[in-house]
Amino acid sequence: MCEFIHALPNVDPNVLSNQLSRLELAGDGTARSRTPPVDEFPDLNFHPGRGRGAPFDPSRNRFANAVKRPMPPPGQQHTMVTGQRFVATQGSRNRFGPGGAASFGSVRGPPPAPMPRPSPRIKLRPPTLLPTLPTGAALNEMYLEARQGAIRLGQARNACLARAADAWRRGDGAAAKRFSREANVLNERMSAEGAEAASNLVRQRRAQAQEAIQNRGDWSDDPGDRAIKGKECANGLGVVMGIASASSLGPEGNSLSPGERTEVLLDLHMLHANEGTDVLEDFLMALERDSFLGLAYIIVGEDRHTGSQDPSRGASRFRLATGVKQFLARYNYPWSEGGGCICVDPATHM
Repeated sequence: MCEFIHALPNVDPNVLSNQLSRLELAGDGTARSRTPPVDEFPDLNFHPGRGRGAPFDPSRNRFANAVKRPMPPPGQQHTMVTGQRFVATQGSRNRFGPGGAASFGSVRGPPPAPMPRPSPRIKLRPPTLLPTLPTGAALNEMYLEARQGAIRLGQARNACLARAADAWRRGDGAAAKRFSREANVLNERMSAEGAEAASNLVRQRRAQAQEAIQNRGDWSDDPGDRAIKGKECANGLGVVMGIASASSLGPEGNSLSPGERTEVLLDLHMLHANEGTDVLEDFLMALERDSFLGLAYIIVGEDRHTGSQDPSRGASRFRLATGVKQFLARYNYPWSEGGGCICVDPATHM
């Protein structure tokens, strides 16, 4: 369901776009070839407000620019996996294509499998204060309600693309171009609707988590736990789960400060990979600005209801969990995972 709105009709948009871009209508209504080519079909990685190939903006942090810029020519970027540590050498920042994690597939060959790595500062562990959050039918209903506008626009866009393809096969270049332009407009509107839907979903899930955390009872004996549990954090994207008891963390617990035992939550359920990495970027940078020393827990689910990463379905079909882990690996964040939840040390990264 989460991948439905990205489905394209059974045509090759690249071939059709290239052919249409070479057409020029004569006065008698006939079509003839021309150059240079113009991209008429929607760029599915287009971001309203930023455009394609946006220039460097110092007001955006390094992550924002990294996920929106093209890969460098061979020789300017070198990455390797050593044991469980992802190493990115000079030139590896600010080199992703449009669309964040979804654009990893545009690089020739599959990306290296994201490998967890331990934190040199603090032991990564499963959450001790994570309450039960709504899932299943309630989640699906929330998804459909938030994305119904984008879904309708996606259906209309796909219909225009199919009509453009049919017109091209009939030799009607004028109609093909007209439907192509309509599809492009609908795609831009769908992108804007999708971004708004993702923002609404994050806020709704945060509100649900806040309620569950505030009603979880006294799971911690730390005197500061009750005062901060359920509070918003990271510019309202996440919520503080509380301060874990020192005794619940084993021998290491007594050596950790209350700040290091604090656990925060970001729920990215129902987001697509590029949406999730955009939100995660803002979340982690906000925690860094707040000098947060605890652990962050990112809910990504177990990918039971999302599309596969089959290359034949398109390079952008990265699942949310894969996109998040690729993002963390790119910036050497210490992380571990289990049960649809990724633990991150936001205070330690490259």
